[in-house]
Amino acid sequence: MHLNTLQCLVIGLVANASKSLAVPTKREAVNSCLVQAKVPIDSKGTPTWTEDGTAYNLRLQFEPVAIAVPTTVAQISAAVACGSKHGVAVNAKSGGHSYTSLGFGGEDGHLMIELDRLYSVKLAKDGTAKIQPGARLGHVATELWNQGKRALSHGTCPGVGIGGHALHGGYGMVARKYGLTLDLMKGATVVLPTGKVVHCSKTENSDLFWAIRGAGASFGVVAELEFDTFC
Repeated sequence: MHLNTLQCLVIGLVANASKSLAVPTKREAVNSCLVQAKVPIDSKGTPTWTEDGTAYNLRLQFEPVAIAVPTTVAQISAAVACGSKHGVAVNAKSGGHSYTSLGFGGEDGHLMIELDRLYSVKLAKDGTAKIQPGARLGHVATELWNQGKRALSHGTCPGVGIGGHALHGGYGMVARKYGLTLDLMKGATVVLPTGKVVHCSKTENSDLFWAIRGAGASFGVVAELEFDTFC
């Protein structure tokens, strides 16, 4: 009797172990989804994982379940869809300058979308600037000046990413005259939690446009920002 009971326990343990081995972890599932969608990723244990996965505040370090490194809007959309599919919270990180590590979600286990490979700054003849979220303030200021002797109201730290900076305010030396960075925003391309890509402005998806100017991180991943500039 005792032998039969022991045999049953062993068989049960082996069966459970086999099941656990067969079911992929969330890290494996999300990474597999990203790879299948052809979204670039940082592999755990690599130098890029260490670089992108280290928070600015060394006292608040969190480990993502995966790090997506998109270079196109379509790849951002695919990454968001992967997170949604596998029930993993998604967070975007532009410059990663948050003192509370909000680009990591403020806890372990999020899918982090590293946006610093998206840093284009394009100035149109009418003074409108289209800026990708990974552009740092120093780069933004330099490009706007070089392309048309224009400027944008923003903070003074050159390493801050424009994405989080603009979506949550953007106070700087000329804010009293020109307003915060978000006050000069005139439009944005946003990837919604479903993965759908939309454009918003005062006349298009105006409720979303109102919401992202101050609470942008709660409504989607902003893939491009449009601003009025001044000279």
